[in-house]
Amino acid sequence: MFIRWVYQLNGPVYTPLEITGRGEGTAHLLPEMNRVAFAVATVQKPNNVNDLALVTMIGPVLVLLS
Repeated sequence: MFIRWVYQLNGPVYTPLEITGRGEGTAHLLPEMNRVAFAVATVQKPNNVNDLALVTMIGPVLVLLS
């Protein structure tokens, strides 16, 4: 699984989602991420935004970063 991050004016990026327990997981933030981001948990990394809905498991979620 992956987290698709959308932040500031940058294009979306993916980071691996590590499942740590039932309904729990961790994903690393990119160093350049700050303020606000949107996160979507996916089972694949589609290149086409139209395919994102087909692989989305959870989200989008607003993530406030400091």
